[in-house]
Amino acid sequence: MRIGAIPYLKLRNIYKMDNEIYKITVYENSTEEYFTFTTPECSKAIDDYLSMRQRYGEKIGKDSFLIREQFDVRDQFAIGKSTQVRSHSLTWKLIDLSERCGVRVREELVEGGKTAPMLRKEVAIAHGFRNFFTTQLVNSKGPLW
Repeated sequence: MRIGAIPYLKLRNIYKMDNEIYKITVYENSTEEYFTFTTPECSKAIDDYLSMRQRYGEKIGKDSFLIREQFDVRDQFAIGKSTQVRSHSLTWKLIDLSERCGVRVREELVEGGKTAPMLRKEVAIAHGFRNFFTTQLVNSKGPLW
């Protein structure tokens, strides 16, 4: 799914199927609405993430955001005041993680040159992962799971 759809996902948009995967409704109640599915690994990550939020005291309901902005676990007021994550935050998190794991090379900035957001890459950070996954699905010879 597009990274811009993630901030709008609420728990009512995900449905657990056969204890393995989630069915996710994207762009709920719009003309662009569609559904997609997670991998078992992604489902486990979602379950772990929601469990962590509940352990720290967040009251989670069907209208809670699936992904929220980061919060200080020592601040009970911040935990209770859930705000949706911004797609900009997700993009920067993907950039940071891809650079730390060696998938993407950090560009050194030069004085008077382009700023970091203006540097174009050969493969877009979020869209590149989507394309890679789609290519793997098309090229696979057997069932995915």
